Amino acid sequence: MLREIAKYNSASYPRLKEQIEKIEAESREVTGVGLYVNFKECQIDGLDVQQNATLSSNQVLMTSKLKNGLGFIVDIKNGFMNYLEIFTFDEEWDGRVDDYYFESIS
Repeated sequence: MLREIAKYNSASYPRLKEQIEKIEAESREVTGVGLYVNFKECQIDGLDVQQNATLSSNQVLMTSKLKNGLGFIVDIKNGFMNYLEIFTFDEEWDGRVDDYYFESIS
């Protein structure tokens, strides 16, 4: 999911891919209809630490467990990936994905 977001936003945020290689999960929270993955701040020289944004892509993650698949966004705080939010479209979900593929929504 992070790679899809980085690819889709590469023109505006060219260094997201570099962060993905170094990012570490700090905690996970399953909400019943979604999942938050909070990241430790990674140390990368030369990032624009003034950037704050919420980024997504033109893909949804389809899985046999959910009729409508999963959406996903990443929160950027001070130039770093802060958390990944994965969410359903009004379906209950246990936070697990056994099989998946990406499907374009544009």
